[in-house]
Amino acid sequence: DLTCPRVHVLSARQLDFGTPIFVQLKILIATDNAFTIYVNGLLVGSGESSAVAKRYVVNFPLTSRVVIAIYATNNEGPAGVLAAFMPVTPDCWDNPHFVTDSSWKYNLQTPAGFIDPDFDDSAWPLAVTEGGFGAAPWGQTTVPTTNSPQSPPAHGAPNAPPAEVVT
Repeated sequence: DLTCPRVHVLSARQLDFGTPIFVQLKILIATDNAFTIYVNGLLVGSGESSAVAKRYVVNFPLTSRVVIAIYATNNEGPAGVLAAFMPVTPDCWDNPHFVTDSSWKYNLQTPAGFIDPDFDDSAWPLAVTEGGFGAAPWGQTTVPTTNSPQSPPAHGAPNAPPAEVVT
């Protein structure tokens, strides 16, 4: 779903199963206009298109908790974050998936430390869902068939140690 707060958008989502079962996260993401995505406080990559998504695969040590933070900006007009995630277990057991939707939160500021997995976003408002994949005014987004390489943060986004991104 397209999640559309304006200007600086910082979204965070936590998946916590209590028992260490995840070893990888598969990500598809596109934004209007630019984004930087972090997983468990580590830099994954950035992009500048709502027309062509980025595809990332992030490896990490066995964990029960996956925390995602997205720094996104909008230059003008409609703003949106369109993303889908699939945490992967070592045995591919019933891998869950989730998307950006109105359960995500946002902040129009850039709070220090928001990419930290223990950051408290409980006071942030819920995001607004503007529509599903292909919704106007963005239209269809091309999904790549190959993984995107890791890239530096977008202008204004925090720097962080690199995640293990599979290319």
